[in-house]
Amino acid sequence: MSALSDEQLTLLDNLIYYVSNAPEGKIKLYKGRSIELIVEESKTVLDNYGGKGYPAMMKRKEWEQILNAIEKDKTLGSYTIQNYEKDSNTESDTYNFCAATFVSPDKSDVNVIFRGTNEDLSEWTDNGAGAILQIQSIRRRH
Repeated sequence: MSALSDEQLTLLDNLIYYVSNAPEGKIKLYKGRSIELIVEESKTVLDNYGGKGYPAMMKRKEWEQILNAIEKDKTLGSYTIQNYEKDSNTESDTYNFCAATFVSPDKSDVNVIFRGTNEDLSEWTDNGAGAILQIQSIRRRH
């Protein structure tokens, strides 16, 4: 179980979504880089995010609030990225899937945060159906 709270994990989930949709090369992700530095750089990109708009149809101010919340959390800021993968192959079944591993300073807490493949409704529908099917199968066992 993670040492981070659900709120902190949700903030990381938002961060990976924001970073993975940023224009290529705008936010640097590499092993050992702290969340604090990733957020600092992410905030500089807010005004120059790119012509396609902000992810998740959110407004600039909403992303700024999320980045500010992460920035204020010193525990979260001390975690570092251990690995980051993004599938940029447009022909791939997993196109646009990305995942990152964030590790606590003492390496005792490891969290894998990911976002799904693409933005289409079929992916979200599939995820929802999967969640319901899993719950139903668990109920049958009890």
